[in-house]
Amino acid sequence: TGNLDKKNSEIVFDIFQKIASEHKRSLLVVTHDNDFAARTDRTIVMDDGNIVADGLTMEILENEELLTAHGLEKP
Repeated sequence: TGNLDKKNSEIVFDIFQKIASEHKRSLLVVTHDNDFAARTDRTIVMDDGNIVADGLTMEILENEELLTAHGLEKP
């Protein structure tokens, strides 16, 4: 969805989520958009090829110290 505007990104994501749910599958999303990431259940934060955080998305996105340390912004 990298080249889509916000509205169309949300439409595509909703379609993927519906398909994943119907088929009882996980959906892996790679993004630099924290607003988009906020729509997921789990987040893995990577920095320089290393996993620096792995957990519930809302907990990670509310951790200002973690976000600042890795050049991320709160959505």
